[in-house]
Amino acid sequence: MKKALIAAALFAAIGTAHADPVTLTHTDTFRNEQVGTLPNNSSWSGNPWNQGKPIQGNVYAGEFKFQTSEGLDFYAFCADIFHTLKSGTTYQMDALTTGSVAGIGSWEIARIGYLFDNYGNYLDKSANGKELTAFQLTMWEILFENGKNQGNQNGSSLSKGNFQVGGFGDADDLANTWINDIYKNAKEGEESKKYNLFFLTSSEHVSGKELTGYEQKCSKYKNGVCTKWKDDKTKPIYRDIYTQDSQNLISWVAKKDIEEDPNAPSEIPEPMPLVLLTAGLLALGFTRKLRCC
Repeated sequence: MKKALIAAALFAAIGTAHADPVTLTHTDTFRNEQVGTLPNNSSWSGNPWNQGKPIQGNVYAGEFKFQTSEGLDFYAFCADIFHTLKSGTTYQMDALTTGSVAGIGSWEIARIGYLFDNYGNYLDKSANGKELTAFQLTMWEILFENGKNQGNQNGSSLSKGNFQVGGFGDADDLANTWINDIYKNAKEGEESKKYNLFFLTSSEHVSGKELTGYEQKCSKYKNGVCTKWKDDKTKPIYRDIYTQDSQNLISWVAKKDIEEDPNAPSEIPEPMPLVLLTAGLLALGFTRKLRCC
């Protein structure tokens, strides 16, 4: 009954675009056993959370498994190749819809939605290592490729263009097949029909200060009025420099899991994604922040 009550509350709360911060502990990654490579000759641009060079060299690709302080499991994919994953990070969660997240437009939303709708049957199963690695590679291609190199227009997509990755064996080939399907058949302006998608933005910390200028002092007066100003080098002005703590993520919840018939309550499948826990507790009036164990 308690799970049914949370599910009913979710139906009302899931449409909200903004939720309280949550803290996530990484417990596992479902992937194939091969380590791929992001080559040093790739070029990178266009993403607002790019605060420096991307991860280059050996990388893993797959579906992340996390746990909340309540002991509930949920899953997410990396949406950010510019930062490493740090367990115990606090995230702000937003509904992933057109215009909701800077740098992700209607085409990306449509293609990510198509990916989930057509290949989401592989999610949350550790035995599907190859498919979940391919899922992550496909998502990276959607988010980080651009222009004429999108899809398979110039051969194998993952080895061409702005975003390049390889070394994942059969998962590379599978991802290229999915990418070809997505770029041929996804329609701009559409969103996922089967899933509510969420973007999780990592917390930041002050990592330094940058000099932006100096307070001004008068260096020349005329008739009691200052006519010339100059920098007062004894009074510098600084701004804080913020550094992102961890990777940004994309998570989801199946729409069917939040459609609750009050006359025939059903159980929410376990384990549940983060979004089920967060939206449900908020709707039921729980105000205490979720914290890491």
